[in-house]
Amino acid sequence: MRNTASDMVQAPSRTAANITPPRADPSRGRIAQSRLPGIDPPRDQPNIERPTRGVWADRIRVALAKRSPQVFQVAEDALRAYPADAEIILLAALTALAGNQPDRAMRLLKRHGKYFVPSKRMTLLTALALAQTEQYGLAWATLAADGLTTDRAAHDWFIGDTVMEGWLYDNLHEIRRQRMRAAPWRDSRTPIRRG
Repeated sequence: MRNTASDMVQAPSRTAANITPPRADPSRGRIAQSRLPGIDPPRDQPNIERPTRGVWADRIRVALAKRSPQVFQVAEDALRAYPADAEIILLAALTALAGNQPDRAMRLLKRHGKYFVPSKRMTLLTALALAQTEQYGLAWATLAADGLTTDRAAHDWFIGDTVMEGWLYDNLHEIRRQRMRAAPWRDSRTPIRRG
């Protein structure tokens, strides 16, 4: 006996009569999957929309302005919702700096550098983090490399906007003060050796 291709095809295990089509949910206007108890939200509760990245950024700024103790939690929630958003990462780094956590800020700035081209906003926060670790010379060099040595230039690139401008100016003045303290002062009568 000879087997043909049609003889070798296996018959389907389910017939068309046994297959039930998905149920249409007229209130949603689409086809709904069968619901398992305890997994889907109850139908009487409205769908909760996910806050946009702008809403999260505003929440962080408001918490920073109020100096709220929940600012760290707000920043962490925003990072969970938008882990690769430039503004959220920079605001979370600013939150860490405001809480005197320069190591956390540097980790967040490193994450920002993985996803995005370094910007003056990132450079400014990096310099502020370096200053918090008492590396004032390196902080000043970082600011100078991008032309951020004046209050006005730094303010233009500050992610905290006006919410934390006093904090920014205090930190910039401290960097300048420490830089001047570390700079060797030469007596104008002492010749500079060349050699």
